Amino acid sequence: MIEKQLTTLIFGNLVLESTLTACYVRVYADDKRSFSMSTNPPVEIKVPLDELKKNASREQKEAIASHVFDEARQFLDTDYPGGADAAAKELLDWLCTP
Repeated sequence: MIEKQLTTLIFGNLVLESTLTACYVRVYADDKRSFSMSTNPPVEIKVPLDELKKNASREQKEAIASHVFDEARQFLDTDYPGGADAAAKELLDWLCTP
């Protein structure tokens, strides 16, 4: 049996939910009880976020962080502090932290 850790990242009301084959980008309402936007289909990252953090090069991490929020950009620019660019920076910071 192979064990995998599937991380969910929470940046305020922005949530990245990792699965084995995809990453769901969800922006929750202020009360955190419901999400008001979700990418459908999910953003496809072929590995769980934890494996990406451990095994990807800096360039791969930068490319993923800069494009993972493309589908949600308009929504994030409206409802997330700092918009999609701030979300991408936070994700890149997490990916590059040992």
